[in-house]
Amino acid sequence: MEFRNNIISCAPHTKFDYTKGVGSILYEKMHEAQSAIAQVDDRTGEVDTYRTLLERCIRTAKAMRSKNVSAGDIVVVHSHNHKNAIVPVIASYFLGAIPAVIDYSLPLSSTKQLLKKIPPSITFTNSQGIKKISAATHQLGMNSAIIDFGKLDELIAKFTANDGFAPITIENPDETAAIFFTSGTTGLPKKIGLSHRLLLRSVVNLQSTSVRFTTIAQNTFWISTTNMLLNAVLNGACRVLVPQIESSNLWLLIRKYEVSVLVLVPSLIPRLFEGPISSLALLLVSGGSLTPDETMRLRAHLPDTVILPVYGQTELGGASLSFNVINPEDLKFAYQRVSSCGRPHAGYQYKVVDPDTEEVLGPNRVGEIRIKADCFSPDSCEMSEWDDGGFYKTGDLGYYDRDFCFYVTDRIKEVFKYRTTKIVPSKLEAVLKTHPAVEDAVIVGLPHAYDGSLPLGLVVRRNGFGDVSDGDIVEYYNARVADGERLRGGLRFVEQIRTTSLGKVKRMEMRQMVLRSRL
Repeated sequence: MEFRNNIISCAPHTKFDYTKGVGSILYEKMHEAQSAIAQVDDRTGEVDTYRTLLERCIRTAKAMRSKNVSAGDIVVVHSHNHKNAIVPVIASYFLGAIPAVIDYSLPLSSTKQLLKKIPPSITFTNSQGIKKISAATHQLGMNSAIIDFGKLDELIAKFTANDGFAPITIENPDETAAIFFTSGTTGLPKKIGLSHRLLLRSVVNLQSTSVRFTTIAQNTFWISTTNMLLNAVLNGACRVLVPQIESSNLWLLIRKYEVSVLVLVPSLIPRLFEGPISSLALLLVSGGSLTPDETMRLRAHLPDTVILPVYGQTELGGASLSFNVINPEDLKFAYQRVSSCGRPHAGYQYKVVDPDTEEVLGPNRVGEIRIKADCFSPDSCEMSEWDDGGFYKTGDLGYYDRDFCFYVTDRIKEVFKYRTTKIVPSKLEAVLKTHPAVEDAVIVGLPHAYDGSLPLGLVVRRNGFGDVSDGDIVEYYNARVADGERLRGGLRFVEQIRTTSLGKVKRMEMRQMVLRSRL
């Protein structure tokens, strides 16, 4: 680690030959671990070894090639999690095609927005998704193939897996390997293309152990799910497949499968207190943070589990700050500095910048955390979100100490998270303002121990609508937004929305007034 001019630089790992690409490394590792169990479908009880999974991926790659899918083509996967959900993704890596897994629960209008950004050569979905994908592609004037997962076995039946198949050799490890989506600041989905080098680097940085483990895999469109898939294959580990981790069955899943490594969002942490857990060796908390008191309580309940925070962004390949579980010094820092979200990763640079003056700050001075990967992906996000030095503007206020442990203190960006849902205030404020009683409105996030932030509406009531209650407006609003966007923090009437001289809402000031009980 090098520290110069208040910039922290970490040399990249040399563990992998990144020039091989994701497909070649997956193929090699799956071949090495053929006898190990790769995945168990909790819903059906079906079990795959790495041999059977690899064979199905090879045969699917051949079937895709027969439908003219080649390097650089986009392959969309639109489905809940099941034993074949990951097959076309791995097959795409083998062919040099670009997989894009999209949220199966999105309505037709949002699905169309995503497909418009990534016209697919082929789309894999399940029987329930055929109608939605067909309607979306028809309305967009697309004529790409649509494959029903229920007919995958029929599709690949005539192809074999034992005739010398080999993944293609990629020309450039910095070319796009996969596409993900995350909410933009306008509320519209933002396409993020990540390179082979960046995906593999984030996995190496997260690699938790040199022994096989069991983990739970759920929503296939999350970057963390891809990170854990690659990490599992690299370790010959087993993934337990569930459509979604419901709060009511998490503890039972861990006990049933003796899960040893788990990535959880804070909102699911309370479910771990339902009973004793002896199998869990490593718990990574991602997508939000726990307070020091919550962390200490969890450590007391799981004394034999290493509990670590993970901080990251999809734009940077996933995790970009964490503590290394196999580094004794890192573990010491993790347990002593409970508020820290981690230390720098190999292959990244870090700085903390005064967002008003652009001064690069030193240790223990609060500013915007900015991070740079040395394998920048041109498709990784909108250029406005990078500074002139190539550092990604995380939108998080924080600092680092003399040992380079980082701490997040607040948000600069208006966007915040409720559980795993990104809340885009401007988009939702527009919904509030459609109510005839609303003159003006602002949405802010109320900190919550496990859920991240609860959306709270601040509303100026229009003259003549004094009989309209907060409950009336909340009911109207909640009926027009997604479940994760509902006003779980409630709604309060205010006399005015504070703005700057240019008319820009003083969002942080209003949020602070709420937290100080002045609104």
